[in-house]
Amino acid sequence: METRSRDRVSMKPWVSPRSDPVAGTQGGLKAERGRLSLAPLGSEGRDETPNGSNASDASNARRLVLYDGSVVNIPGGLDARLDRWGNVVYRVVDCDVVLRLVAELLLYVVRSYRGSVVRLDGRRISRLLGLRQRGGVSGYLEPYSMSRIYGILSMLGFELSRSNHRITITIDLRKPIIREIKSAESIDEAIKIVEKHLR
Repeated sequence: METRSRDRVSMKPWVSPRSDPVAGTQGGLKAERGRLSLAPLGSEGRDETPNGSNASDASNARRLVLYDGSVVNIPGGLDARLDRWGNVVYRVVDCDVVLRLVAELLLYVVRSYRGSVVRLDGRRISRLLGLRQRGGVSGYLEPYSMSRIYGILSMLGFELSRSNHRITITIDLRKPIIREIKSAESIDEAIKIVEKHLR
């Protein structure tokens, strides 16, 4: 009876993130307020702020309670829930967040990969965005959110392919947008470059 009750509590609706996330750093970028940083947000684990003590620190990130009672911080700009196997399923909140995810993904790719092309599937994209293992818990973007990222990348001129129910996006590092992204000094600058190429 105790296990059944715990499962009912854990399988709750999407957890909305706070509206104004404090930026982290990733890929050598400087910290900016409002940046959608998907790098791990500090130590993961149980909430140790009883009776509202240290409330300012506790509000820095929304948290999702796992089946075992431990806690995972949810990045700003995303909602989250648990699937039946205990994995964290992330959902993009709005279009602005999609643009930020695409900009962060391209920044990471141009600063971390060599060669002329990089092929990414959904699992690899989730890992590059810091969602695959947060606090030792597996996570991924749900299909609709992933399709929105694929859609933006396709509109930017990158090749989308489907094979055996697997979708892959090919990032051509020789494209002009990649040269511009590589020179971006901040995530906001990278977002502006993405928006310019979508016009």
